[in-house]
Amino acid sequence: MSSTSERAKWLDHHREVVREIRPDPADADAKLRLAQRNLERARTNAEGDPDLALVAAESALVNVADAVLATDGFRLRGKTGSDEARFS
Repeated sequence: MSSTSERAKWLDHHREVVREIRPDPADADAKLRLAQRNLERARTNAEGDPDLALVAAESALVNVADAVLATDGFRLRGKTGSDEARFS
C-alpha cells in the first residue's frame, strides 16, 4: 500500500478532528520550540514533582506530533479523538 493511500485512509478515519491547512513551517517551528520548553520543564521537575514532569513530557509529545502535522498541512481540532489521530 502506498503512503498516499495510507494518508488518505488516516484522513478519512479521523475526518472529524483533522483540518487540512496549507503546510506551515513557521507554525511547526513554534510548536517545536514549545516542545523544547515542555521537555525542559519535565527535566526540571523530574525529581521534585514527578507528576508535573509527566504532564510536561506528555505535552512535549503532543507539541512534536502537532509540528509534524503542521509541516504536512494538517491541524487537529481539540476534540475527543484528536490524540488518537495525532499518534496514529
